[in-house]
Amino acid sequence: MDNNLLIESGLRIDYSAELNPEVRPVVPISNSGIQCLKIQRLDEPVEGSGANIYMYMAANCFVRGVESDTSVGAHVSVNSSLNILIDGNYFHHAFTFDGTGMRGYGVALSMHTSECLITNNIFRYLRHAMMIKTGSNGNIFSYNYSIEPHRSEPIPDASGDISFHGHYPFSNLWEGNIAQNIVIDHYWGPSGPYNTLFRNRAELWGIIMTTSALMETDKQNFVGSETTSTELLHGLYILTGTDQFEYGNNILGNILPPGTTDLPDNSYYLDEAPDFWGEFMEWPSVGIPVELGTGNIPAKMRYESGQNYTICPDSIITDIDEPGNTLSDLRIWPNPAISYLNISVPRSNNTISISLYNLLGKTEYSRIIKNNFNEPITIPLDHVRRGIYLITFVDDKTTITRKLIVTK
Repeated sequence: MDNNLLIESGLRIDYSAELNPEVRPVVPISNSGIQCLKIQRLDEPVEGSGANIYMYMAANCFVRGVESDTSVGAHVSVNSSLNILIDGNYFHHAFTFDGTGMRGYGVALSMHTSECLITNNIFRYLRHAMMIKTGSNGNIFSYNYSIEPHRSEPIPDASGDISFHGHYPFSNLWEGNIAQNIVIDHYWGPSGPYNTLFRNRAELWGIIMTTSALMETDKQNFVGSETTSTELLHGLYILTGTDQFEYGNNILGNILPPGTTDLPDNSYYLDEAPDFWGEFMEWPSVGIPVELGTGNIPAKMRYESGQNYTICPDSIITDIDEPGNTLSDLRIWPNPAISYLNISVPRSNNTISISLYNLLGKTEYSRIIKNNFNEPITIPLDHVRRGIYLITFVDDKTTITRKLIVTK
C-alpha cells in the first residue's frame, strides 16, 4: 500500500501526531457559481436560520456580481471548501441580528475552508460582514467596504464587521479593507496564529481584541492599519494575548509601535494594483505613508456614488488558485460579433476545448484545439442567430467562460 500523501499547498500549521490526524478523500462540487443576479429573501421563518448562498465541500466555485438583499443566516456561508472567489457583490440587511445560527452575517468562512478570495465587495447593515472561524485558513479578504454594522445587543454599532470568531482560524490575510470595527473575540475560544491585518481601516470603534481566562489569541500580525474616529471611546487599538507582531499602525495619528514609520510593503499577495483598481487611484490607499483616513477603495467609491453596487464580469474563471493560468491571456474579438469570432491564447500549448452555448444551454458550436494555439483561430458564426451566448474554454487546469454578443 502506498502511504505517501501529495499535498499541493503546504500545511500552514503543525499537527500533533498525538491527536491522530486523519486524511479522507472528498469529491467536491467543482467549477460552479452564481453570477450577475439579485437574491431577495422575503419570508422570515419562525425559527431556524439558513444562508442565501450556501457552499459545502465545494472547490473552484464563485459568487460574482450578486446583490443579496436580506438574509436569515449568513448571506454567503462557505464550509469545508477550497478556492472560492467572492467578488464584486453587494450584501446587505437581515431579518435578525442576534448572531444565532449566523443571523445577520455577510460572508462567513467555516470548517477549515481555505484559499478563498473575498474581494471588492460592499457590505451594509450586518452584524458581522466578514467572518473567519472553525479552522478556516489561508484565505484572503481584500479591498472590501463595510458600513453600518448592527447587532441586537446594546451599543448596536459595536459589532465587529470584520470578525475573528474563535475555534482557531489561522493564517488568513486581511488587506486594504475599509470597515467600521475589527474585533478579535473569544466567544468560541482563541484564533490560531498568523492571521494578518495589513493596511486596513477601522472607521468607528477601532481594532479590539477581547481577553479570555482560558486561552488567549496569540501571534497575530498588525501591520499598517489605521483607526480614524475621534469620538469618545472610538478609534480604539486594544491588543491582548502575547507575541503579537506590530508595525506601522496609524492610530488616530500616532504611529504604533513608535519608530515604525517606514512601511514600503504594498501588498502581501499582489505584485501590482488589482484589476478593478481605478487608473488614477493611489495604491495602496490605506496606511502610512498615506494621510490618515484619506485613502479610498473602489468598493467604497461605488457605494458612495449610489450606482453600480455590484460588478458583473463578462468572464467566469473557475480556477482562482493560479493567477498565471494558461488561459489568463485569452482574447476574443470582435465582440459584439456578426459572422465570425477570432480567438487567441498566446501562452497556451495545451489541448483546449471550446464550446458555444445559447442561454438555454444548447451547444451551438464545439471544437477541440490540440497544441499550437499560438496563432488566432476563427470560428464561423453564420449559423448562429442574433443574441447573447456563453463561450467556454477548458484546458487541464482552468475553465473560463465569457459572454459573447452576436448581432446580424
